Amino acid sequence: MSACKVENCTICMTSDAVCDTCTSPFVLSGNVCSCPNTHLAVRSGCQICASASPGCVTCKQPDIATPTVECQSCFANFTLAAGVCTCASRNCVECEPEVAGQCRSCLPTHFLNGNKTCVPCSIMPLCSECLFAGGIVCRKCISGFVMANNECTAVPPNCAQPADEVVCARCEDGFALTAQNTCTSCQAVAHCEKCIMRRGVVSCYRCENQLGLTRDRQCEKCDAVLRFDSPQCVCGAAENCGNCDASGTACQECFRGYQKIGGVCVKAKCQVENCFTCSDRPDSCMVCDSDYDLTNRDTCQHRCSGQPQQGSFCKETASRTYEWANCPFKPEEISQMLMPCVCGEENNCANCDFMFQNRCGKCLNGYQEKMGRCVECAAGFAKQESNGICVKVIIPEEVKPGLSAGVIVGIAVAVVGIYRSGCWSRYRCLRCCKEARASSDRAGNCYNRRLTIYFTAVNQCAFLQKWCLPKFNCSVTIT
Repeated sequence: MSACKVENCTICMTSDAVCDTCTSPFVLSGNVCSCPNTHLAVRSGCQICASASPGCVTCKQPDIATPTVECQSCFANFTLAAGVCTCASRNCVECEPEVAGQCRSCLPTHFLNGNKTCVPCSIMPLCSECLFAGGIVCRKCISGFVMANNECTAVPPNCAQPADEVVCARCEDGFALTAQNTCTSCQAVAHCEKCIMRRGVVSCYRCENQLGLTRDRQCEKCDAVLRFDSPQCVCGAAENCGNCDASGTACQECFRGYQKIGGVCVKAKCQVENCFTCSDRPDSCMVCDSDYDLTNRDTCQHRCSGQPQQGSFCKETASRTYEWANCPFKPEEISQMLMPCVCGEENNCANCDFMFQNRCGKCLNGYQEKMGRCVECAAGFAKQESNGICVKVIIPEEVKPGLSAGVIVGIAVAVVGIYRSGCWSRYRCLRCCKEARASSDRAGNCYNRRLTIYFTAVNQCAFLQKWCLPKFNCSVTIT
């Protein structure tokens, strides 16, 4: 026996150029040691087919025509299709390559038992995904349930994304997330389809089909007249409508501040800095960007860092930083407040009660104090429906001299569309006082010789009479 010169040969009996036995796993074929069909030829030697293609017993060596490994036969628990072996054991992710019917790993909805078979997680009540670690451990519950203390517990009612068994992160459509992380129905506002919570009150932002959203966030029947003071009328999938076409699925006219481009109502760019969503006006914010809060003027102010103390409010400093400051008591300082004072869970406080810090002392301008709560507008103030804040109704002494007849007629024409079809449900039509330029309040009394429209007082009565309704000459919004 001589030293072999044949590559991968271990025994040469008669000549060093004639191989008798090859190195394992090579096989002898025509005095050449080659990889068997159960292996692939690689630089380091032979590699089993299963290492390149799981479940593969025999395979074809890649070549120029077929550059990938093509399996020719599979283990018993695999199925051959198009040169690939697929695990045939039910609910297996990875089969045991050499033992029929056994798995190495299972789908998330099953666990691997001691017999290496996949068992459904549903044997554990309400469980959809699990694993086996000395026992069955549930990792995910079925829809409508959440993990709590290693058990599946029902999620809070009407919750789409629970944080745990009592706290909700996101509500289903038709419900709003409260400060207590529970879900309350949008139907607190009649015919409301989608809403949010604002200052502890349900605020609607989308009504049911063919209904429009008024400035005070109520849902009313779509009307061409209402579009001048009402946000989107719901017309099927169409958005930002003032009213619907005959089909009820498209806009006939766009809401104020929008224009129709290619049959679609497109809103003008929001003008409020750091605003995520403007309301019905481009200068009035409804939802601010992250880290910003809505002020009582519908603008966005940067949120103060840290936790607030009772009797403090978030204030902008002269250097445009934002810090927690003591709530003011002087009227002139209260009038400049943009954010409410922190007084327990109360809303719209200007400062807190001396004796009971969790109750309001003074209210923000426009609110009246009742039993420690600021609940409604005071006399001489009108509520901004977009955010619930009350603002002072400013009544000028006279219309400025030099106002041309054309301007006056223009104002009259602008408002005639409101009165021609009658009053809106939230307004009340009243007779004007006989005296020229006078209007009446809700009790029918003369009110400062002015009529208030859109919270702006103007001398309207004298020249509006010929356009008003026959019996009711003026519509006022004075509270």
